[in-house]
Amino acid sequence: MTRKVMLVSSPGGHLADLMLLADAMPTEWERVWVLNDDSPLLPSSEARHVITHAERDLRQVLNLVELTRLVRRHRPDAILTCGASPAVPAALVGKVFGVPTVYVEPLSSVTRLSLTGRLMGRLADAFFVQWDGLVSRVPGARCEGPLL
Repeated sequence: MTRKVMLVSSPGGHLADLMLLADAMPTEWERVWVLNDDSPLLPSSEARHVITHAERDLRQVLNLVELTRLVRRHRPDAILTCGASPAVPAALVGKVFGVPTVYVEPLSSVTRLSLTGRLMGRLADAFFVQWDGLVSRVPGARCEGPLL
């Protein structure tokens, strides 16, 4: 059975991290990309969607609606995200539809969690940090060392 993963990100460093993680996935897994801005870096052979760019404002509500439609349409087995802005609404929609969310805190978060990390600590079904010192900040967090 083919697995389907929804990869949710904002562009820039978060997307670069997520692309590295995606490259490590089994090739038979179907990948669906969701970004809050378009990026020429995404593989043209894979499904890709651009949602409204929202940053700590009411457009996050629109992201909830957009992500609900996308989760209903694609029925992913999991959501994988490294942040930033679309991670939280994606995790909320995942909770509603029973889709587990995996969050990876960026490598740049060395001594404290990012804002997204602090929010995702309550929402993600699996939470990874890349520095041992952050494990105690989120109950159940795991550190496998630098993932990227």
